[in-house]
Amino acid sequence: MQEIRTDLAFESRNFYLKKNRLTEIPGIEAETLKTDIYTVTRVSVESDEAAEKIKKPVGKYITIHSPHISTGLYTRELSLALSKELSSLMPKTKKDPLTFVAGLGNSNVTPDSIGPLTLSSLIVTRHIKNSGEFIPLASLSALCPGVLGITGIESAEILSSVSDRIKPDVIIAIDALASRSASHVGSTIQLSDSGISPGSGVNNRRNALNSETFGLPVIALGVPTVSDSSAVLYDAMKDILSDFDVNSDNSAAEKIISAYLHKKSENMMVTPKNIDAVVMRASAVLSRGINLAVHKNLLYEDIADYIS
Repeated sequence: MQEIRTDLAFESRNFYLKKNRLTEIPGIEAETLKTDIYTVTRVSVESDEAAEKIKKPVGKYITIHSPHISTGLYTRELSLALSKELSSLMPKTKKDPLTFVAGLGNSNVTPDSIGPLTLSSLIVTRHIKNSGEFIPLASLSALCPGVLGITGIESAEILSSVSDRIKPDVIIAIDALASRSASHVGSTIQLSDSGISPGSGVNNRRNALNSETFGLPVIALGVPTVSDSSAVLYDAMKDILSDFDVNSDNSAAEKIISAYLHKKSENMMVTPKNIDAVVMRASAVLSRGINLAVHKNLLYEDIADYIS
């Protein structure tokens, strides 16, 4: 079977289970909660052996899936759900922690712009708190480090230098992701306490941003905006074979599909034609969710007063 890239832990787990005809993986716990608006899937990778099997670091992975993330509907409910899940990953050892949000990606490339777009609607307050002025909000700072091709500097180098200076208590790194299934593009939010490798979605890995790099908790937050073209072709071929009553799960059919993909599939990522609207609406959910998780006393209805 063709190995197809994905940044989503629940996809990697499901793909491994199906490939090996298993119902569970030792060292990985998973649970799913469904509501009328969204589905939350929590995957906990608890051993190095399990991490190697699904190619994801040890840690907690939380996925919020809803078609409404990219439609602009139920933004309030989705933002509140994200806030709840993000709060569960944030450290609670300090009364007034400083949160440092990093918007990874390239604002000039639409599928890669979700990090910078999210930062544009955050309620940053560190400068106000440091001035001694009273404000009923927590301390938050934010930075877009840009991309290596423009700055000539690794994101990890920039963020590490800033982190050493401002001494945050937690870093939230936002980035565009890649999914195995095209149906998850723009409809999924993944959170993780295992950090992130910028560029991994397009097979262009850079220095990892994680707790080992910075010496403090790093929470990765992202939305898939691209899918591997091999995945799109693979699923289409499976559907075609199914329409002709061919069992595409048998070994012979799998070999045919894999051989065709190896011959025809290019090293290419695909994205929806309305990706500009997708990233705009998804970034609205991300920014509101972060604002609510960081600023505990903030009401959803009051967010517009601070960012308008």
